[in-house]
Amino acid sequence: MKILVVDDKEENRYMLEVLLKGNGHDVEVFSNGAEAFERLRNGGVELIISDILMPVMDGFQLCQKVKADEALRHIPFIIYTATYTGPQDEALAVKIGADRFILKPCEPDAFIEAVNDVMSSAGDREVSPAQEPIQEGEILKLYNERLVKKLEQKMLELEEEVRARREAEETLKVSSTKLKLALASSNIGLWEWNLNTEKVWFSPEWKRQLGYEDHEITNRYEEWKRRLHPEDRPHVMEKVEAFLQGQSPDYRAEYRLSHKNGTYRWISSSGRLISEADGNSRRFMGCHVDITDQVLANEILRASEERFKLLFEYAPDAFYLHDLDGKFIEGNRAAEVLTGFNKEELIGKSFLELPILASEERKKAMEFLKRSKLGLPSGPEEFILTRKDGSQAFVEIRTFPMKIGEQDIVLGIARDISEQKVLHEQLFQSQKLESVGRLAGGIAHDFNNLLSIILGYGQLMLMDIGSEHPRYGSLDQIIQAGMRAKNLTRQLLAFSRKQVLEMRPVDVNKVISDFERLLRRVIGEDISLDVRLSTRPCKVVADTGQLEQVFMNIAVNARDAMPDGGTLIIEADLTELDEAAAAKVPGAIPGEYVMINISDTGCGMDRETLEHIFEPFFTTKEKEKGTGLGLATSYGIIKQHGGAIGACSEPGKGTTLKIYLQVCKENVSSSDRDSAPSVDLKGRETILLVEDNEQVRDIARTILNKQGYNVLPADSGDAALKALEGYSGALHLLLTDVVMPGINGRELFEQVSFRFPGVRVLYMSGYTDNLIVHRGVLDNGVNFIQKPFTMKTLATKVREVLNKQPIKISDGSKGGK
Repeated sequence: MKILVVDDKEENRYMLEVLLKGNGHDVEVFSNGAEAFERLRNGGVELIISDILMPVMDGFQLCQKVKADEALRHIPFIIYTATYTGPQDEALAVKIGADRFILKPCEPDAFIEAVNDVMSSAGDREVSPAQEPIQEGEILKLYNERLVKKLEQKMLELEEEVRARREAEETLKVSSTKLKLALASSNIGLWEWNLNTEKVWFSPEWKRQLGYEDHEITNRYEEWKRRLHPEDRPHVMEKVEAFLQGQSPDYRAEYRLSHKNGTYRWISSSGRLISEADGNSRRFMGCHVDITDQVLANEILRASEERFKLLFEYAPDAFYLHDLDGKFIEGNRAAEVLTGFNKEELIGKSFLELPILASEERKKAMEFLKRSKLGLPSGPEEFILTRKDGSQAFVEIRTFPMKIGEQDIVLGIARDISEQKVLHEQLFQSQKLESVGRLAGGIAHDFNNLLSIILGYGQLMLMDIGSEHPRYGSLDQIIQAGMRAKNLTRQLLAFSRKQVLEMRPVDVNKVISDFERLLRRVIGEDISLDVRLSTRPCKVVADTGQLEQVFMNIAVNARDAMPDGGTLIIEADLTELDEAAAAKVPGAIPGEYVMINISDTGCGMDRETLEHIFEPFFTTKEKEKGTGLGLATSYGIIKQHGGAIGACSEPGKGTTLKIYLQVCKENVSSSDRDSAPSVDLKGRETILLVEDNEQVRDIARTILNKQGYNVLPADSGDAALKALEGYSGALHLLLTDVVMPGINGRELFEQVSFRFPGVRVLYMSGYTDNLIVHRGVLDNGVNFIQKPFTMKTLATKVREVLNKQPIKISDGSKGGK
């Protein structure tokens, strides 16, 4: 609060100034009413405290002029005087407009309480109209009366001068003590520098703030100067010199002084020049306040604000502030990146003015705004945001209403979840394909048993009736349909990743090169084949036949997408996927890969079609022109190889399929795909046939019997072991289903081979099982035949297994010995 003090005695002015400043007020002092009245015209004064008897213009006249002035009469006026001759003095003061009449001396606490009371009352009352001016004669009369009374009072006072002086000294002493207590409680240290004598005085409180008792610091100017922090000393000394030379109207400085404990304390110091009546003696007097806690608090606040600014500005999520009308106040860098608008384009505009939200999204945003006006947080909620360039992003938004100063604002946090949405869609698609794959695998397993019966008995019948029979053609058509059904189930097994793979290290460059000739015949002469192989070895562990099936399926689809001709491009090269790149390829993990790109210049696909291309039986081809299993099969084969496959396409811009297979560090063996020499499929060995499906068991036994083998049939593992209990002949081969009730195929072989150490085993199944394979890859040395099998396939596989190690056939030999 700005207070104007008017008193003709310097010590009175000084005491009031110190007391009021110690209580947090801003004080200006003047020696008479005329100077004070000129200052009042500049405005800004909130309270006037004035003595009565002063030269030029006394307190009564100043009060009368202030209360008569329209612009000044609202300012509260306190008369603080030692000249009191009776109640008439106070009555006159009230009559001319004074708000309070206080007698000197007044205790500091009581005086401050009176000041607070006057200011509180002034804020509650209305300013009264200007009073009628009091007649000058009346004022003169009142002054004369007061003067006579004063003289009479002085006469009485002379008689008691000694007693009054003693009482005054005592009163002064008590008042001084209380003032010192007030100054100490206000954390104000006093200092004085006599510029004529160069003597310096520091108050006990000044020394106490630096950790010293009064006697521990000498009252010397150098004592203060040497305690200044080296960094602060130059500018503080400059301020002192400028003030003493009249270059600065006041002296105020903040600096650090050394404390007794070795630390530095922040001090706020202010002072003024006091000139004696003779005009020659000058004193530089002032006070200082320890503001260390305030400075530290400000530093902590600034550091906290700086940390908040850094966190706000560089947060990975978009942070923004807007008012309750939706107008943006501030935004961070992530907000600029997310929206495509810079801060200048965002600030001052509402989200309703900017083209960042579609109509449906704006409705949700308005609901957020309504909740913010009620002081409620909102979200998380998904929004579709339109960027400046027209592209869209999925964002998750939260809002939190808050106050900064007196302003109600809303903090919004927007997280870009576009990539997360894509990954979620990919996961959903993968899970959907996985579910369909399990269903397809189950169907194929049961269907394979039926096909084994159809094909087996059909081929036996063809052998029996001969080609001249009138029903031979019809029966052959049935078998051909069965073979097509067999291929269909193989594709279903490939998609469901339940087929058996014969894996070995191969070079993709060689696989493509060897298969190129066949691919050219498949795609036709009107389509150009552009093969771009890597100059580096592209080694992977794969089933060559299955890779060729993938290339064939994709090439056929590409051919159908280019009915008027075009170009099919096959590229192979090494690449490395880091975490960020692998995240964009469904099913891939960081590492080295062989990447195979197969691109066409065909009609392409829209986004909706692209999402379904790996689903079985999904096709865009005309009826009878496609099964919809080509890409589904390719998907299953690549997944079973531990790789990843994806596609990108746009209508009219062709299609590209990218295949990623993990690099193999093993040496690649030369390809040996020549057909094995023809062998006699007949035999006389004894075969233990174990199959829980009666029809499959019967057709297998029939086929083997026709080839000359001695077959011991059993419908389960337990039945097989029981049949062997009384068997004394030789056993050359165990032909067993893999999955059966009770003892499974592998466990059965372990028990049979214990009794017949030389026995061979051939597993058969409609789908693979972890008992004999790992992720569809045969364990080393395992012999396996996939259902459904034809008569020739079974006979060939049995002969192949038996021929691996010559076995001496003896009708009377004992098994296992």
